[in-house]
Amino acid sequence: MTLTPEEMQLLFEVVAISACVFGALGYVGGFLFGTITQVVVDWLRRRGARAPFVQRADAFERRAQRWAAAHQRIAARNRREAIRRGDWVDSA
Repeated sequence: MTLTPEEMQLLFEVVAISACVFGALGYVGGFLFGTITQVVVDWLRRRGARAPFVQRADAFERRAQRWAAAHQRIAARNRREAIRRGDWVDSA
């Protein structure tokens, strides 16, 4: 099937107009989706809700602080024991 030049021109115009319309709809739809999502997130934050990844990050931070404190205590105990035995060499 071959198209006449008039039919090709019409097809081109239909495709061009459709692309513009769907592009504009996608742009407006994306803007509305983003705006509504942000409004909902702000509303949830005002109510005190927190995202799960924030809660996991907070738990990770607390765990890291406990780990650091425990290892500082272990290092201090080892240092005291080495000083008591006379094995301690102060590098400072």
